[in-house]
Amino acid sequence: MKYPRQNAEKNKLFILFTMQALSLPLTFSQLEQIAVGADLMDYFSLKQTLAGLEESGLIQAKSSLSGGAYVLTPEGCSMNAQFAGELPASMRDYITRYAGENRERLARERIYHADFSKIANGQYMACCRATENGLHLIELNINLPTRELAQSVCDKWAASAPEVYGFIMEHMAKQV
Repeated sequence: MKYPRQNAEKNKLFILFTMQALSLPLTFSQLEQIAVGADLMDYFSLKQTLAGLEESGLIQAKSSLSGGAYVLTPEGCSMNAQFAGELPASMRDYITRYAGENRERLARERIYHADFSKIANGQYMACCRATENGLHLIELNINLPTRELAQSVCDKWAASAPEVYGFIMEHMAKQV
């Protein structure tokens, strides 16, 4: 659903309402997918909005072994409760519906993370991680010959990670 671009204050309320509706830490990429993907704000407005919210103490950037994410502070929750009604009802409904449909997927993305980068000789390195409670369960770095293959490995990681981890634990942690 496309909405007209909002002003800075509406952008802040949108982010606060979204974070409260989802009730989980969100990465920049996840927030970008939600806000820019729905054409609610552009990339630069999102960056500026997050910086303003963080500077105001309404959200906090947290780092962990699984990567960085933004969390809503108690002040942010209070601000959202006070001003959420300023967002159009259709936007609140959209966010609430989005949260219900995507909460599990977004949480899973935080547990199973994969990305890739170009390395020497035109090769690509896919880094696939599984974390639980901030602890690395497994991290695989796979050298691949093409960008397409690296992307494919990363795309399949979340669905394959439990099976890969189980296989490794079964075969590597066996009692002799």
